[in-house]
Amino acid sequence: MGKIILNVPCKFRITGEDLVQDKLLRILTDVVNDALKRASTNLKRRINPILVQNMQNHETFISLGSGKLQAEFGLTKDMAAKAQEGIIRILRDSTNIVVEKFRINKTSVTGKFEVNIIEADLQRFINLKSGAYVSQGVKNVHKYDIEWMKWLLTRGIDRIWQNHSIQYYNRMVPKSRQGYALMIEKTGGGGWAVPETYQGTLDNNFITDVAQKSEEAIADVVKNEIEINIE
Repeated sequence: MGKIILNVPCKFRITGEDLVQDKLLRILTDVVNDALKRASTNLKRRINPILVQNMQNHETFISLGSGKLQAEFGLTKDMAAKAQEGIIRILRDSTNIVVEKFRINKTSVTGKFEVNIIEADLQRFINLKSGAYVSQGVKNVHKYDIEWMKWLLTRGIDRIWQNHSIQYYNRMVPKSRQGYALMIEKTGGGGWAVPETYQGTLDNNFITDVAQKSEEAIADVVKNEIEINIE
């Protein structure tokens, strides 16, 4: 669920006299562990730009800032910008490096190097302060909780507002936060859902999509960083 785990296995084998093997393996273990420790400090610096670039280029992220989603969710430019900034901030904090110390195992050195991208659950994104607001509605009679980030990430094809739809205008509408779109009551059934192109569920949404699209580039960075530090 929105989590990438990159396991970069490393295994070294040495043959020869037992005493020589033991000494070499112990030296090699120290070299590997030191290399991974150095690599860990650089990985966040190299991984974060990959995640950020893929997010900024994602159609959902772009639509939130100046497209259909901005209109459908009723976001002002300032509200949309703050939400985008919050998403990027969480992404930059999401990389977690896990090193399982390499140890001697008979005639080999084995261990695990793991990079976790994005938290296992999406709660930080769902709870983003700028990902929700309270609306007074067109008639200023009732207050409505517009939890648009939660809807975007979890509700999929669900109809969230029964008997409502988004009305677009070819002129500026005073009561529209976005400028030319309003949610209105709709007779004859139906309802409003997140636009189909952008619908997401807990296991498949624009956050998980960014993570998956970043996986190959991140794996290359991890391997490169290890090679640099182990030479």
